[in-house]
Amino acid sequence: MKTDKITPETIKNFVPNLLTEVEGERSLFDKLSPFLESARLWLESEYLGPDDFLSDIHNDYALKILVAKAFADAVPSLDLVVTPTGMGVISTDNMAPASKERVERLIASLNGYVRSNISVLVDVCRQHYPEWRSGFGRKFCDIFLYEPDGVKMSLDKVLYEFDYVRPFCVTIEAAMADFFFGHSLMTRIRSDFHAGTLPPGAMDLIQEIRMIEITLIGEHERYSFPVDDRNRLWYYCRRIISRLIYFPEYKEIWEADKGSSFKSDEFHNDIKGSFYF
Repeated sequence: MKTDKITPETIKNFVPNLLTEVEGERSLFDKLSPFLESARLWLESEYLGPDDFLSDIHNDYALKILVAKAFADAVPSLDLVVTPTGMGVISTDNMAPASKERVERLIASLNGYVRSNISVLVDVCRQHYPEWRSGFGRKFCDIFLYEPDGVKMSLDKVLYEFDYVRPFCVTIEAAMADFFFGHSLMTRIRSDFHAGTLPPGAMDLIQEIRMIEITLIGEHERYSFPVDDRNRLWYYCRRIISRLIYFPEYKEIWEADKGSSFKSDEFHNDIKGSFYF
């Protein structure tokens, strides 16, 4: 990503009506500089990769996330005070320091902004940048439960982090492909999903696969069931296979790869004698 647009002026635009400065004091930009660099490294190492592929509009969006992340990390070391219009970076004797609770709310608000907008940024990269999907973005696009903010299990309402969920999804999806769907179909559906090119109605298949993964991970957490147990997978996956008839192109791919495995030869009684059944 390009960070040359980050200047003292853009910092104020990205964090409007929040901080004030006084003459003779180090600028907010100077105070944030080391945090901006660490936020850039975090954003590139976790989500974007090192390449500059974003359009100007999307790059500006990423910069807003970067500045919010840097500011959240920097807040504990800034000189904050309460002012009539918010918090200020000021050093005077007649200003009251910001309360611990107010500072914590500010940090939580900034981190919440970063989390929600990181998810949007990953969606933007999925749908608009094939070079990201096939490169650094494979971290997210190789599975269906791709959300960087994690997945909330419906039964226990626990949020499982992305890095925890991902290895389970890799195992589950590999087993689905090996046993039932075939690797060609699995790759095609996953690719269409992340590129936003699914045929009409196919999002139902995606939601079914995602719910299977959530269910299997939840069962593993509660009962220590292996997530790639073939019998349990068949119980869930057979519904998807039965619905492939509504998606001719997908069914053709499946037939070429796995169709013969699901065909059984008809029984022919070739033993003479009416007594044999």
